[in-house]
Amino acid sequence: MNSEWMQYLLLAVSAASLLLAFIAINYAIRTRKMFEQQARENQQAVETVVEMGKRLVNLQADIQALQHKQQPADLGSNYKAYSQAAELLTRGVSMKEVMERCQLSKGEAELLAAMTQRSKNAK
Repeated sequence: MNSEWMQYLLLAVSAASLLLAFIAINYAIRTRKMFEQQARENQQAVETVVEMGKRLVNLQADIQALQHKQQPADLGSNYKAYSQAAELLTRGVSMKEVMERCQLSKGEAELLAAMTQRSKNAK
C-alpha cells in the first residue's frame, strides 16, 4: 500500500510539474509577443521622430533661405529710397517733390529732412 501511495504521489507531482511547465511556456510566449509588439511600436516611433527631425531641418533651412532673400531686398529698396531722398533734400529739393520721387510718407520725409538738416548743422 505504501508503494501504491508513492506511485500516486509521484504521478500527482509529475502532473503538477507538467501543468506548471505548460503555464510557464504559455506565459513566456505571451511575454515574447508583447515584447515583439512593443519593439515594433518603438521602431515606428523612432522612425516617426527621425522623419519629423528631417522635416524640421528642412523647414529651418527654408526659413533661413527666405530670411536671407527677404533681408537684402527690404534693405535694398528702403535704403535706396532713403539715401536718394536724403541726397535730394541736401540739394534743396522741396519736401513734396522728395515725397513723390521717393514714394515716402510725409512723416518719413520730415524725419529725413530733420536728419539732413541736423547733419548739415553738425558739419
